[in-house]
Amino acid sequence: MARAKKTLTPAERKEQTASLKAALKTINETLKGPVDELKAAQKALADAKKAADKAVATATKAVDAAQKKAEKATAAHAKGKAKIDEQLAALVPAEA
Repeated sequence: MARAKKTLTPAERKEQTASLKAALKTINETLKGPVDELKAAQKALADAKKAADKAVATATKAVDAAQKKAEKATAAHAKGKAKIDEQLAALVPAEA
């Protein structure tokens, strides 16, 4: 048999409503802490990514500049070596 639903008096309804609202407020406050922590962690992650991206960009620029200098130095080395080899060849008497 199904139980008959109890009809609440206005005072009981008001009391239960207040009790349920208080319970809802409590669980909302309980959830607020972890949600705030999550937001803070996400912000920290975004800041760290931004800093890492900036560091990578700076390092990439440094590598590019060093590569250009190395290429220029290699070209100058090859040119200087060719001149020295030419001068050495001129100093060594030709074999007869």
